[in-house]
Amino acid sequence: MFNQVKNKIMNKRIIKILILIIISILTFCFIMKNFFPAEWSFITPHKQGDFVRVGNMNFPSGMHSGAPILLDDGRVLFIGQERGKEGVKKCEYFYPKTRKFHLFDVIDLKMPGSYKEVKLLDGRVLFVGAGRLGKANYSVFFNPENNNFTKGSGLITGRWRHAAILLKDGRVFVAGGELDDWEKQKIKKDKCFRLKTTEFYNPKTHSFEKGPDLPEELTDLKMFLDKNGNVIMLGGYNNKFEPNYNIYLFNPRTSNISKIGELKVKRHAQSIFMLSCGEILVMQGSYSEAEGIAKEIEIFKPETQTIEIVNTFNQKKRKSIHSLYLSIAKCPDDIVILYGGSYSVPFLTQTFFDIDMYDAKNNKFIKTRKKTNHSYNYLNSNIVLKDGNILLIGGGKTRLGAEIYKVNKKIKR
Repeated sequence: MFNQVKNKIMNKRIIKILILIIISILTFCFIMKNFFPAEWSFITPHKQGDFVRVGNMNFPSGMHSGAPILLDDGRVLFIGQERGKEGVKKCEYFYPKTRKFHLFDVIDLKMPGSYKEVKLLDGRVLFVGAGRLGKANYSVFFNPENNNFTKGSGLITGRWRHAAILLKDGRVFVAGGELDDWEKQKIKKDKCFRLKTTEFYNPKTHSFEKGPDLPEELTDLKMFLDKNGNVIMLGGYNNKFEPNYNIYLFNPRTSNISKIGELKVKRHAQSIFMLSCGEILVMQGSYSEAEGIAKEIEIFKPETQTIEIVNTFNQKKRKSIHSLYLSIAKCPDDIVILYGGSYSVPFLTQTFFDIDMYDAKNNKFIKTRKKTNHSYNYLNSNIVLKDGNILLIGGGKTRLGAEIYKVNKKIKR
């Protein structure tokens, strides 16, 4: 009788201990996953195609100026500014080995946001132009070896909403954009504020030199290098703030700019990527604010200078063509990931964790049930890391969330 009672007591103790162990394990997992996502990502096994949580950013993506920059050592640089204050104030980088974001020395450059960043052949980063307010004829260099910023020579024309790209000969080609407020004060009110001028940064002379004029005033251009070193320019807006449908080719050797094609679909703010084969993919954007998201997918072939609509995108998961802020990331293997977005109705805004995948190489959509760990509404960004995986930033309500999409089977540790 005594042994039976003793066994019952022991069994109850064992059960209690097991319950406490289970609660402890669950609590540990919850704390690690939510408060130490970078460490948690090392503990949890991941497969190719998974979204892996990493450490949170130190300041929201909305405060970042420009796009993230992949440095030669594998770090990703983010620089930003405090709202309502002129000048870059905050800097941080993402370190793939720790999967964390690290702040470094705060700087105080009189350089507003909306500049364009270009990584030079020597590994430094050149920032050209700036924001609408104040002067925008700045150039600033970042040296990743010592995390130092230094001022460079001024642009010929202060501009913002421009485009910039590194040429094969080491020069930087800067094109289009809009005059900053400082430059606008110098000209007549009826004169066009948008630009068709271009210029080069010459690393040999450390100065900016005048380039050929564009055929028309253009802002928010997208530029890509073809296999011959020529620059393909498309997208953006013209002088009347209508979508630019023309496709231009700039030959750096002859300084000639010529029209080589025309987009078929009239759309605003489209996403444009160069595929590994050299063709250019155009998708998403909107017909207008009233008509919603554009469905057509276009491919431009530079060799034949032809463009065709190859597919259409149906946002069934997002319930409506009026989904907003849908983001797009292109993998190195030409798989395109469509993620995030929101759907607004009176008194309700729904954000999405679902993703869609489009195989641009084989022109087909891939069925998937994968979801992101964070919601991505607006002011988010993404970049392909050195190991081929994709870093998504600016997730969640705080826009501090970040994660990696595993393109490769392994994440660099």
